[in-house]
Amino acid sequence: PTSISSKVYETIRACKIKGGFSIITGHAGIGKTKAVQEFKRKNPVDSVVVTVNPCCKSTKALLKLIALQLGAQLAASADDLWFNVCAKLHDGMVIIIDEGQLLTYHGLETVRSFSDFFADRGQTLGVAIIGNNGIRERIEGKAKDNYRQINNRTWQRPYFETKDVQYHDIEQLFPILTADEKTKELTFLHKIAQSGEGIRGAVRLFGNAYDAETYDLEGLANMAKFMRMDLTGIGRLI
Repeated sequence: PTSISSKVYETIRACKIKGGFSIITGHAGIGKTKAVQEFKRKNPVDSVVVTVNPCCKSTKALLKLIALQLGAQLAASADDLWFNVCAKLHDGMVIIIDEGQLLTYHGLETVRSFSDFFADRGQTLGVAIIGNNGIRERIEGKAKDNYRQINNRTWQRPYFETKDVQYHDIEQLFPILTADEKTKELTFLHKIAQSGEGIRGAVRLFGNAYDAETYDLEGLANMAKFMRMDLTGIGRLI
């Protein structure tokens, strides 16, 4: 766990306890999805995770994705799907939707309705939407009046950037470098992680350099150039 993935995890956990909505947004490659996977691993019965993609972003497609994860019966109509999904959900659960920026307005309203359905019965069901800043801009931007119901039910809205990656995160991710006191290499990877490449980019860079058996500072720098990474502002470390 990194500092960011831990905060994402705790936000999902709070959403599960409180119910309602949480909207977790941030740059790509900083550990949001890893946190989702870890939460599902530790809470297999009380959580359902779906990942939206461009082909499955409509209301009906979203309901099918959730139904498949829950083992609910599929149906031809959206309303039947909704009721079948409700029958499989229970008090104290959380629905986690990754790549939530792809959801349509009606898709967001549909998952909100599950939370309201349980709240009306004095029970708790949380909905955690994970995505990039696109969803935040829609909900809090010029069209925010359309999303008033969602805004009123959102408990937490943390936003994370690559610049939030801590040096300690890099030390934890690459213990072989920490053990050898390779501070220049750790600093280089930290700068990569804080760039547009994110933690994911730093991990891929080190993995390639490690496979090439040259993961000192020069080896990391050469591999970064080979991978065509943007080293703007990082070059002075080399």
